[in-house]
Amino acid sequence: MGKINYVQGPPGLQSEGITAGSFAELAEIGIEHVRRMGNNVEVVCGPISTGGLGSSEKNFEVFVGAIRAFKTMGHNLFDQSPFEFGLGKLRQKWEAEHPDDTGYCMPILTEFYGPVFETGLIRTAWFIPGWQSSFGASWEHDKMIRQEIEIRYLAPEWIEHLLTGKEPIRPILLDRAV
Repeated sequence: MGKINYVQGPPGLQSEGITAGSFAELAEIGIEHVRRMGNNVEVVCGPISTGGLGSSEKNFEVFVGAIRAFKTMGHNLFDQSPFEFGLGKLRQKWEAEHPDDTGYCMPILTEFYGPVFETGLIRTAWFIPGWQSSFGASWEHDKMIRQEIEIRYLAPEWIEHLLTGKEPIRPILLDRAV
């Protein structure tokens, strides 16, 4: 299995992380990681490259901050951040091979995240505020519904808290998305 390096920064600026030759190979590494975590695995979902705060850097800062906060609180959380490096490299390769396709790089979702979510081991998904403005996070939301994975929505106060770097707070939950 690839070495997991916990990194910060937007996917395009990461200097290290987990890499593979294809989205499917990267998914195999992710699935093995989730399997080793056991049952009742949780995941954070939210904007990274589209939507959210309008900046990959700020979106990634919030995303990684949420992951760190949940891990600090003892949640059994699948940390996708080390995979973002490899996904970024594969996306660049895909874009070079598909210059006429100006849409979203769907293999990120269909060949990496989809198979990881289909393991049956992920039981809860925590959605960061602003997820609705992100193509990928919206796709993930629909996938969670189809997979019957519990969905929880974090209140908007989380973003401000995560950007200020304060100590982790307990999840502020909303009954529905805002």
